[in-house]
Amino acid sequence: GLSVVVDPLGRVTSWVRDLQGRVTSKVFADGSQVHREYDPATAWLKGIRDERNQITRLDYNLDGSLRQRRYFDAHIPIATMKLTYDPNYRRLLTREDGSGVTTYGYHPITANPGFGAGKLASVDGPLPNDTITYAYDGLGRVVSRAINGVGILRTWDEAGRLSRLTN
Repeated sequence: GLSVVVDPLGRVTSWVRDLQGRVTSKVFADGSQVHREYDPATAWLKGIRDERNQITRLDYNLDGSLRQRRYFDAHIPIATMKLTYDPNYRRLLTREDGSGVTTYGYHPITANPGFGAGKLASVDGPLPNDTITYAYDGLGRVVSRAINGVGILRTWDEAGRLSRLTN
C-alpha cells in the first residue's frame, strides 16, 4: 500500500503499517499523527486517536457489523452513534445519533419479488418531512427518488443511456 505522499510544497505525509498491512499510524508533515488500534482477536478496527488526541471507539456485533461508535475527549462533544441491523439480512435498519433516529426501509423480498426487492425503499430521518423514498426498474436502477413526496424520475433508452430526467 501507499506509504508516503509528498505534496507540491514538499510536505510529506506517511503511513505506518503493521505486519498484516493495516495502517496503524498516519504521520503528517507537522509531526501530528492519527493512530489506529485493532482488536487482537478479530483484527477489527477498535479505536482511533486523532491528531488532537480525540478518541473514537468502535464496538461490533458478533457478525462484524458496526454496533456503535463512541467518542471520548472530543473538543466539541459528539454523541454516540448506535446502529441496528435486520436479523435476516445484513442491512441497516436504524441509526441513532445526536440528531435522533434515522430508519431505513427496504422493498420486500417475496416469492414473486417485484422491482427493487431487497433494495433500499426509504430513509426517514429525525426531522419532520425528511423521508426519502426510492423505486427501481427491472435492472435495479433507481428510477425515482422523492424527498417528502417531491420526486425525480429517470428513464433510459434501449442502450441503457439516461434519456429523460424529470424533476
